[in-house]
Amino acid sequence: NDQVTDTPTDNFCVVDVLQPTGSTYANGNLEVAGATNAIEKGTQGVSSGKWAWECTLTGGSAVNFFVGITGPTMPIGNGGTQTGFTDGIMLENDDQHLWVDGADQGSWASATFTTSDVMRMELNMDDGELEFFKNDSSIGKYTSVSTSKAYRPCASWATGSNCTFDFGHSGSLTHTPTAGFELLSTANLTALTFDPADHHGEEIMVHNGTTGSITLPSEAGVDDDYLVIVKDIDNI
Repeated sequence: NDQVTDTPTDNFCVVDVLQPTGSTYANGNLEVAGATNAIEKGTQGVSSGKWAWECTLTGGSAVNFFVGITGPTMPIGNGGTQTGFTDGIMLENDDQHLWVDGADQGSWASATFTTSDVMRMELNMDDGELEFFKNDSSIGKYTSVSTSKAYRPCASWATGSNCTFDFGHSGSLTHTPTAGFELLSTANLTALTFDPADHHGEEIMVHNGTTGSITLPSEAGVDDDYLVIVKDIDNI
């Protein structure tokens, strides 16, 4: 369904097409026809809280398909090798190996997964855990996730796998997440602890041809740097 409720107060995660990998995208950037060695990332990163989403292999190559999470410095391509996952935690479908920042953790998961298997990831950034579910059954939990940076959902492959992400746009996932895990949408993110109006604004300045003045916002006890943009509205 290409039409879902999406407003400025509740935007769901989708695949980040602003980091072009050569893949093609459909259905609101949730379906991916993968380019060789691509690493596809979600648009929303989290550094706290508990989060769940799903990814399903739908076609193309059914070997060397990976799901997991990416840190801020993960490249957009794996270079044709699992060691290319330099900043992330990725589970390989056909041999059950887990790759952490490009290092092989060995045969790790309790089961393989393939085309049409719904893979759910539950990322617990409060406790540093990432659990993988195959068709609603846990196949392994990694308990050493770094809590000092933000992670995003991720999938990758060697030669042209196709996949579909589900971040709960329809209101739920295929399988119900563990209690306490939220969908990746802005409505579930932590609210701002400051008023944005204190940090930006606009003002019409009367200028006599030589000088003029504007009033900058300020907070007691805070040293601020300001970016001021001046536009002559009489000569746009």
